[in-house]
Amino acid sequence: MQDAELNAVEVAIEKYHSGEMSVADAQCLLRDAWELEEVNGRKRALEVFSSSAEGTIGDRYRFRAECSRDAELFIQAIQCFIEPAGSISPHSYYADVGVKFSIVKKISPRDLLWIASFIVDGHVLVQTLEKEDRYTGKRDYYRRLDVHEPRYKPSRDVLKEVRKNVAHRIQNLKHLLADSRQFAQDLKVLTA
Repeated sequence: MQDAELNAVEVAIEKYHSGEMSVADAQCLLRDAWELEEVNGRKRALEVFSSSAEGTIGDRYRFRAECSRDAELFIQAIQCFIEPAGSISPHSYYADVGVKFSIVKKISPRDLLWIASFIVDGHVLVQTLEKEDRYTGKRDYYRRLDVHEPRYKPSRDVLKEVRKNVAHRIQNLKHLLADSRQFAQDLKVLTA
């Protein structure tokens, strides 16, 4: 929770307990504080993840993800724009994974956030994605980007590259599945 929210919560509780405010009024005050913070979170996302910035080649980013699958999906989707800096590693403080990468081909910061927003249950990634020099690992719980808003959508060229990357991943996973099935079958025959 942000400081403004905590203050609103404290005020609402105090006024409710002192009898100055009804339960309905306290709930309304709390709802207003949450809605304000959500709007401010969206503003922060749009400021930090500008569409006008081209994504300078060499810029370094970091993020956390709830699991390696989320991190791998995102890295695979943007692979032609980045160079991963090391492997996906367990985060030292949180129970998830941390990732670093560098931009090697122009892509806007907002495009990165838009692509990350498509990962099912990828909220930790979206909430922690930052340039390395600003990275804290802390989540901005209200950072969201409306992927259905046309003005936030990446260019056709970026989307074409991302689709190609994702299709390549699907092919690799199909091969891995076929190889795994064959491996399991061979083990079954050899150990029978």
